[in-house]
Amino acid sequence: MRFPDVGFRTGNENKEQMAHLGGAVVVVGLFVAFSLNHNNAPQHFTAKVDKGEIHDVVDATGMINAVITVQVGSQVSGTISKLYVDSTRACTKATLWH
Repeated sequence: MRFPDVGFRTGNENKEQMAHLGGAVVVVGLFVAFSLNHNNAPQHFTAKVDKGEIHDVVDATGMINAVITVQVGSQVSGTISKLYVDSTRACTKATLWH
């Protein structure tokens, strides 16, 4: 004896139907999101051409660091032949010795 088909679905058919429904919801959601996001169009303007200086101003805060840094130094070796300074004299900044 067979029972008449009354519209019951098996577990696999329900999963398949839910997957199709979920996919349709995602597609509609993406369409709505992209259609509402139309305000990001580039803005263009025109101006009269004139001659003058170019002024470029940048307002910024923060630290300025060098891209490349190098160590600079020197080293001298040898014998001192003459020393024109008395070792007991005081020395200050910008003092000239003759």
